[in-house]
Amino acid sequence: MKRKGYHLEYVVDLILRHWLKKTDDAEAEQYCHMLRETGVTDGKEELEEVIRSVGVRDMKAEKRREQAYEAFLQATCHTDRRRLIWRWSVAVIVLLLGVGGVLLILREKQVVPKAEEVIVAQSKAYLTLSDGSQVDLDIKKEILVVNGDSLKIVVDSNRQLHYVNMQKDIPNKKNRYNTLTIPRGCEYFISLSDGTKIWLEADSYLEYPEVFGEEKREVKLKGEAYFEVAKDSLRPFIVRFGEYRMQVYGTEFDLNTNDGIQVQLILVKGSVGFQANESVEEVFLMPGQLGEANILTGEYKIQDVDVNHYISWKDGYIIFENECLESIMEKISRWYDVDVFFENEDLKNISFYGNLKRYEDIHEFLNCLEKASNLHFKVKNRTIIVGV
Repeated sequence: MKRKGYHLEYVVDLILRHWLKKTDDAEAEQYCHMLRETGVTDGKEELEEVIRSVGVRDMKAEKRREQAYEAFLQATCHTDRRRLIWRWSVAVIVLLLGVGGVLLILREKQVVPKAEEVIVAQSKAYLTLSDGSQVDLDIKKEILVVNGDSLKIVVDSNRQLHYVNMQKDIPNKKNRYNTLTIPRGCEYFISLSDGTKIWLEADSYLEYPEVFGEEKREVKLKGEAYFEVAKDSLRPFIVRFGEYRMQVYGTEFDLNTNDGIQVQLILVKGSVGFQANESVEEVFLMPGQLGEANILTGEYKIQDVDVNHYISWKDGYIIFENECLESIMEKISRWYDVDVFFENEDLKNISFYGNLKRYEDIHEFLNCLEKASNLHFKVKNRTIIVGV
């Protein structure tokens, strides 16, 4: 495949975006134009030609490229070309090899040997009620609380928590607050009394009233969560993290406070305003924008982003685009409740592109990274050791 003026990283990114159905109209047209110029006609030939034609500057990279190509051929040898992507449960991984090349892996799902320590993500949480009692939510189809005739708290068959407000006009005069704590290695879904839906990430904490009052709906978050806020023009929905404050009336967004200082807000639908702290003015976002704020200095920046990169965790997928290994492993540490140790600090800077299903055992994820690099991962006593 002779590339006519296309930058290698752009070609790879365009192919991946096409496979993941993330191209807009202009990119789709550019993709078709590129295929016409290169003579590539289907997914298998695309991958073969990209792997064959990338420039590689050193022997180790050359060896990795050949290993990737052999793995690809093995995974596709019994598969019809035109249905390649859709007939296999696959993971696509791209590792940038400095300025000289790129490596792609398309691999079949493998069974983890029973001898290995199996580590998987779970749907689990702890609910602390207003009286201080704590409930382990590793249960199903159980009514936890009945508050007179006005409220029921239910865990359904999917281990999801629902607050059912049976008399919506009753204000929360007693201000009874509950807290939901999500441990590392877990996640959870909750539906609040007003109908707002919240997906909570691992190592997160949510405080909220059992029933919202007449003037506003306010919750406190630590960690990360995706919100689908029920529309209510009379009662704004407010999320707080320390002095950080954001306000909406009905919208979808992701709020990430994991850093502790830098807060990320990604708006998917609707309109939202946020304040980095109480000393600065409110700033507004448009759908498809990321607002990043420093809660200490009040400084912020807004940029257009692909929201799927930030919210894919809600649907059970991990997407990373030119993301360094250190950042990826920080997420893995929270998702699977493990520690990470790098034998060499330079390994933290290796960058990957990828799209993986999140709920596979951790060894499946690590095996994908190994296949796309010269890295080696060892899991011992819930610690991932990263080496070469």
